[in-house]
Amino acid sequence: MGQSFSTNLIYRACTGAILVGVLLGGLFLGGPWWQLLCMLIALASLWEFYSLMRNQHTFPVIVGIAAACYILLTAYRPNWGMVVFALVLSVFVTFLIELIKREFTGESSGADSCGVILMGLVYVVIPWSLMIGLRATPYGHIATLTLFLCTWSCDVFAYLIGSRWGAHHPVCSVSPHKSTEGFIGGALASVLCSALCAFFLKVQPLPFVIIGVVCGTLGQFGDLVESLIKREMGVKDSGNLLPGHGGFLDRFDSILLSGAVTTLIWGYLL
Repeated sequence: MGQSFSTNLIYRACTGAILVGVLLGGLFLGGPWWQLLCMLIALASLWEFYSLMRNQHTFPVIVGIAAACYILLTAYRPNWGMVVFALVLSVFVTFLIELIKREFTGESSGADSCGVILMGLVYVVIPWSLMIGLRATPYGHIATLTLFLCTWSCDVFAYLIGSRWGAHHPVCSVSPHKSTEGFIGGALASVLCSALCAFFLKVQPLPFVIIGVVCGTLGQFGDLVESLIKREMGVKDSGNLLPGHGGFLDRFDSILLSGAVTTLIWGYLL
């Protein structure tokens, strides 16, 4: 068992190092490289989400993937009216497919299918499209870098502090190993990371501290959301594409809500 744990830890460290390198490279290159990287992560995460849902429902995945591609491809210069149109169109196309399916099989699940398709787009794709747009704003590369550093700091220190000093476990059955000490430690680490980013970059600290607070609180909530989904679907990981980490959705669940909120706050502050 000890050898298995050590092997998993090595896989996790190697995969994490590669992910960090690829993300930092895409972030600093910016432009189409960052957009392509975000698209790949978003589509892989969306596929994992739909795969989880297919354990209990059957629905036309291609409709969600097509809508996701449109939203992500236009993320640098988003027309939000067209994004809403893509969401609405995906609903009616899904209903059309369900109507045809009912004619041939006598069975349909239109409401469930539309709910799953829309949930995947709103939960996974919209946040990544916003983070593509965040990179394109003035000083967006700094804001995006701070977003990821704060999220990673929160994840790491919430785990370390919770493992070492976690004694008070909140009533949260979807993730019973998380502790109050771990939550507070992760949140404080995120805020400290944001303050250090502002200090070393010699910029106004307030916007960055706000990012730290967002990542330290909403990031941990985002992690619980994915834990709830997996618990309801009866699975441990969203996928197995990332050795030692599970799936893309497992690795990036914390940044979905915090990334979306950070983008909106950054746009307001500018």
